[in-house]
Formats: sequence, C-alpha cells, structure tokens
Amino acid sequence: AILSAPAADMAQRFPNLEQAQFIDDRTFAGDPGEVLECLQAWRSWSALLGLSENEGKSAFLASDADVAQTLRDGGVPAAQIQPWIQVVGICWDERRQRKSNAGERKRLEEEHRRLRRLSCLGCGRMQREALIRGSATAVGAWGWCDHQPTTRECQAMAAVVNRTADATWKVGSPHLRALRRGHAASLEFMAGLRPAMLAMAAHDNPEEDWDQRVGWIHSTRIWMLRQGWREAGPWRWVHSQVGESELVLDAADHDDGQRRHRLREGWR
Repeated sequence: AILSAPAADMAQRFPNLEQAQFIDDRTFAGDPGEVLECLQAWRSWSALLGLSENEGKSAFLASDADVAQTLRDGGVPAAQIQPWIQVVGICWDERRQRKSNAGERKRLEEEHRRLRRLSCLGCGRMQREALIRGSATAVGAWGWCDHQPTTRECQAMAAVVNRTADATWKVGSPHLRALRRGHAASLEFMAGLRPAMLAMAAHDNPEEDWDQRVGWIHSTRIWMLRQGWREAGPWRWVHSQVGESELVLDAADHDDGQRRHRLREGWR
C-alpha cells in the first residue's frame, strides 16, 4: 500500500512507458532516456518514504549498441547492461536463434537437483510422480516465452525424470512409462504449451501477428514444429496423427479445452 501513491504518480508522469509492479519489484520498458528519468523519480519517492533502493539488483535490457551507449551515458554501470533480462522468472532476450542463457540453464540445473532429491524420498509411485508434475517439471517449464529449451536439454530433463520416477516402479518401455506419467511431466510439452496459450490470448489479429514470428509466436512455432505439426497457414496446423487444429482464440465456435486436448494428442 505504501507504494500505491508513487506508482500512480509514475504512471501519470510517464504515460509512454510500459510499467509493471509486483510488490517492490518494478519493470519499465520504453525509450532509454525516459526510463532513466523514471528511475530517478523513483529514487526521489523512495527517499521521501524512507526506503532504500537496492541499485545492485537493477538490470537493463539493451536492444542494440546505441541503447547500451545511452544507458552508459546516463550513469548505468556496464555490468548491469545485458542482451537478456529476467522478469518474474521469465527470460527475455533480444538475440534470435540463440542458445539458452545463464538464467535458463541455472533453472534447469536446479530442477535436476530437485528431482534427484525426490528420488530419495520414501514414498510410493503415485506420490512421487505427483511431486514430479507439480514441482520440478512445473518450475523447469516456466519462463520459456521467447525461446524453447533445446532438444538436448529436454532429453536431459526426461532422463532425470525417468530415473526419479522409476526408482519405485519400472514396468514397460521408457516411452510407455512417459505416456503413463502424462504430458505434465514433460519439460518439452509444458515449456511450449504456456507461450502458445499466451500468444493466442495476447494477439487480437492472428492473421497479421503471425507474420512477425517473434516473441511468443516465434517460440510457439518452434514448439509446434518439434511436436510433429506442419504449418498450413497463420495459426493453422496439420498433424499426421491428429488432423487439423486451428489455433485462433477469438473464434466464437472454438473450445479452448478441445484445443488443449489436440495439442496433448500431438505430444502422445
């Protein structure tokens, strides 16, 4: 509540900035000069309220060399300017055709360790698999909005999931066991489903937006192609085993549950 007044003031003073606030974390997007002015205004508000800004935690995403130079000229330390940034666990990166960055690799490594700890628990198969789906895989699949984990990263996670789940029950082939555990235990599926749902919800004109092929749409295309779907048009896909699936959220006769069902069928 104490930050409500400054947040309202910032929105009024800087209407051209995209601003978001989560408790005491703040994110701004816009012209670099205006971003620096907004930061200075926040410092003034913090001093007035008796709060201390943790400048060392600030991070700046520079889309090109000119933006980076503007930030440095404004007094931003070079170490805080980078080509990617993490906001509420989601990594945003201006580079295309990139590899996973340090933040994404660290999150996957942490989930590998979490899964190995789960394998030591003295619980039954169903409880163990529920922990895999609700904890480790769910966290590992978070945040892949403009980029998908590589095939090697997905295979490595699947191998750890298999070892953790098979510690108490190992019957049938690895593929059958993966099917029985379900899509929610698959990093590859869950990492792609979330940006796909976000992309469909965030774009009002799918026919036009699809041609941009950046951000959530770019990530969605990579994921759909990996799942065995063939692109037939903007938001239209064909799968040899599933049939045609039209991914247009605002279609009046389209059922979101049916769309998710078809995506799961493609994974199976």
